[in-house]
Amino acid sequence: MMYQLPSYNPSEKIPIPTKFIDSLSLLDIVWSDMFETDHVNPDVARQHQTDFFKGAPPKWLNFHQVNLPLVERHGFNDLIDLIEKGKRKRSLITDVSLRYQPGSGGSTLAMQVLWHFRKDLRCARVIDSDLDTKKLSKQAVALFLLSNEEHAEQNQRTVLLLQDTKEKINDQSVKQILWEDLIEEVHERHIDTKIPAVIILNCIPTDFTLPSKPL
Repeated sequence: MMYQLPSYNPSEKIPIPTKFIDSLSLLDIVWSDMFETDHVNPDVARQHQTDFFKGAPPKWLNFHQVNLPLVERHGFNDLIDLIEKGKRKRSLITDVSLRYQPGSGGSTLAMQVLWHFRKDLRCARVIDSDLDTKKLSKQAVALFLLSNEEHAEQNQRTVLLLQDTKEKINDQSVKQILWEDLIEEVHERHIDTKIPAVIILNCIPTDFTLPSKPL
């Protein structure tokens, strides 16, 4: 089966060969036609939805139209607007940060945003818990070009990359390390682009609880 991703031409979609998909082992990609060409068992879909409402982590099937649509969470439209602005920036890499109280649904909100953009941008979620940012950067740039070869024909489309695995590596910001590695990878591959290669959607669990006042 060939999954599809947006082309540089907004009116076109590109089928992606299995060999290329297998090379992107650190990315959970949200395909433009996800679940559209597969038969989705309604019982399985309902079970996923039931599990989610009971507190299980969201899966992409939870956002598919076969289920009842999930309520757009607070902040959804703000994130959409920020990413739309990021698409127009003349920067190689840009980012949008989402700070949320742990347990408040921040990861679900971020996944909703990726699902929203799946037919416009090349959307992917980081899945490697060890977070090898060098390898991740190579795969993200390969997704931007739809090529992992230096001199291959390229088809550029901005990658929306959800990073919600961890915040720091050795006391350094993951976003900053990833940003620098992405810039290095773009320069090493001599990429000429007028659009951002990657927009990092950076999830940051944050404790907003106010300290209790002494009695």
